[in-house]
Amino acid sequence: MSRLVVPLGLLVLLPVALWGQPKAQPVVAEGSSVTFRIKNAGIWVDGSFGSFRGTVAFDPADLGHCQLEAEADASSLETGIGARDRHLKEADYFDVANYPKLRFRATAFAQVAGAYQVTGELTLKATTKTVTLPVTARQVGGRWVLTTTFRLNRRDYGVGGSSWVLSDTVEVTATLSAGP
Repeated sequence: MSRLVVPLGLLVLLPVALWGQPKAQPVVAEGSSVTFRIKNAGIWVDGSFGSFRGTVAFDPADLGHCQLEAEADASSLETGIGARDRHLKEADYFDVANYPKLRFRATAFAQVAGAYQVTGELTLKATTKTVTLPVTARQVGGRWVLTTTFRLNRRDYGVGGSSWVLSDTVEVTATLSAGP
């Protein structure tokens, strides 16, 4: 009889434990963006990815169960100059034909000095690296909005080759609004 009590007790408690975890919500276009800045021949070039998707499960009281997965379509890259956009989609840069997605998958959330840090795997082209991103989180109209601005070395990901006129440092800002 006692053998049945423990398994039945676990079945009763499991839904309660799962109910309290943050629910994954889809990233919505309204309030979301993925942009970048880089210096080319000493001039700032701004760009964005117009097509992206993802899911976010965020609860500041339960960081151990938070989730974040996002991907951008490399072919949606835009800088405002068509010829440059086409060039950036070629093999030397984003190689859209072979690597159509840029991906981030969170592996850990932490709170540090009133802000958040999200560690995860960032994949550009064929390279995946673990990065830790500073993240701000706020609620807007029932949605969680997570924003990060970070820098990365484009050469670490095989983007842009050894160009001497293109800065190695790229600044990326991503804002993901997730909810119903």
